[in-house]
Amino acid sequence: MAGDRLFRYIVVAAAALIVGACIGLAAAPLPPVPEGGADRDTLFQVSTIDALLQGTYDGSMTFDELARHGDFGIGCGDRLDGELIGVDGEWYLIRVDGRAYPVAGNATTPFAVATFFDSDMTVPIDAPMNLTALESRVQAELPSKNLFYAIRVDGTFPHLVTRSVPAQEKPYPRLADVTANQTVFTIITAESPPF
Repeated sequence: MAGDRLFRYIVVAAAALIVGACIGLAAAPLPPVPEGGADRDTLFQVSTIDALLQGTYDGSMTFDELARHGDFGIGCGDRLDGELIGVDGEWYLIRVDGRAYPVAGNATTPFAVATFFDSDMTVPIDAPMNLTALESRVQAELPSKNLFYAIRVDGTFPHLVTRSVPAQEKPYPRLADVTANQTVFTIITAESPPF
């Protein structure tokens, strides 16, 4: 996979986390997908962040089923095996080696958030900015702080720092203990930003 694609997937995950896509929601059964396809303005969530924090890492939904509810999202693999990134209907797990691996449809996830990405607004960024400045810029454009937003960031980046965790074994440790030993890696691209 080309380096630019990997950057795009990782940045999408970071942007989605910025706006709180991982806020725990009530664990109630969701209605079936409407006839003719999914409601494209629905945020679909598998499990809750609270369950993940407590060590519920066994996959409960296949990626084929998740894809019925969205083409854009984040999450993790079964047993926490990698960070899940979904863009344009393609789903990948970023594992501890820093590589993006395509996800098999019958593989499962214990936690994911997905929606269909249909852009309602585009905000051009015409100057370099760090993550803090990007967060401020994005928040200034949002109509309300009380809604969920799917945010996609496309760009060229000189480097990116991200993280992942390996698959866990039972008895599962709590997420705080897992992330205390996470793998952090920096991806450097030979390309310079277009600014």
